[in-house]
Amino acid sequence: MDEVKVIEIKKSIFDENNKDADNLRSDLKKRKIFLLNVMSSPGSGKTTTLIKVINALKEKFKIAVMEADIDSKVDAEKIKVATGVQTIQLHTGGMCHLDAEMTKQGLDNLDMNQVDLVILENVGNLVCPAEFDTGSVKNIMILSVPEGDDKPLKYPLMFSICDVVLVNKIDVLPYFDFNLENCKEYIKMRNPKTKVMPICAKTGEGIDEFAKWLDRILDENMPLPGVAINFNIYEEVDLHWSIQLISSTYFDEEDEDWNCYEEFTTGEDLYEWQQGVGWEKILDISCEMIRKYLTEGKYAEKLKKYEAVAAGFVDGDVEILYRR
Repeated sequence: MDEVKVIEIKKSIFDENNKDADNLRSDLKKRKIFLLNVMSSPGSGKTTTLIKVINALKEKFKIAVMEADIDSKVDAEKIKVATGVQTIQLHTGGMCHLDAEMTKQGLDNLDMNQVDLVILENVGNLVCPAEFDTGSVKNIMILSVPEGDDKPLKYPLMFSICDVVLVNKIDVLPYFDFNLENCKEYIKMRNPKTKVMPICAKTGEGIDEFAKWLDRILDENMPLPGVAINFNIYEEVDLHWSIQLISSTYFDEEDEDWNCYEEFTTGEDLYEWQQGVGWEKILDISCEMIRKYLTEGKYAEKLKKYEAVAAGFVDGDVEILYRR
C-alpha cells in the first residue's frame, strides 16, 4: 500500500508569508517608507493611543493609518477626524489577523507618494497577529492594566516579537490588582530587549516618551534623501569676499534635480579671501569648511540624518562630502 502523504500546512503557510513579508519590507525600505505594526487585545486603547502619537509626530512625518477589523469603520473614522491623516479601513472577512499579502493590499490603496510612516492597527487579538509577519519594521503591543499583569506568561509569542510594550491605562492602577514591576519582569522573560513604557492614552501621560522613541527609530531607519549645501558669494569692500551657508536642497544625482528644501541662513562666514584666489581653490576650501561644519556646526546632528550631503555653488557642480 502506498504511504499516506503528510503535508505540514501550518509550516507551509508561515514560510510563504515570511517570504512575502521580507519582499514587502525590502520594497518599503527602497521607497523609504516605515511600517509600524500595532497589536493588542480589543479595548486596550490602541486607537486613542495612536491619535495622541500621530498628533505629536504629524508635523514632522507624513503619516497614514490602516485600520484592520473584522467589520465596521468606527476606528478609522475616529482617527481621520482626530488627526486628519490619510486613513483607510481594512475588513478581514472574518480573519483574526493580517498577513503580509493582506497588508500589501492595504498599502496599494494608499497614496504612497505622500507617506513616510504607515501605522497598521492590527485586529484585536493576542494570538494570530503574533504568528503572521506583516512586513513591518517594528512591532509594538499595547497591554492595558485591566487585562492583568500575567498576560506575558499566557501569550509568550506576542510578547517575544514586540520591540515596545506600552502598558496603558496606568491611571486606574490603584483600582486593579496589577503589579507593574512583575509585568515588566514577565515581559523581559519573553524578550530582554523589549522596551516597556507605562502610558495613559486618556491623559497623555507617557505619550511623549513613546513619540520620542518612534521619532528616533524613524530617523535611524529612514534616512532623508541626499542633501546639497548651497553657498553664496558676497562681495565686500576692497574686493574682499566671503562665503555663507544659505540653504540645503534635495539633490538627485541621477537627474541632477535641485529642489529648495530648507533655509540654513546663519550669517556666519565660512571662509573669507582676497581677490586672486581661483574658483577651484575656493570650492576646495569651502567644501573643507563645510566638512568641518558637519562635525562641529550647530546643524551637524540634523544634517547627518540625511543619506548624503554634498556642497556646491547653486548653479554649479556638487561634491559629495558625506554618506551614511
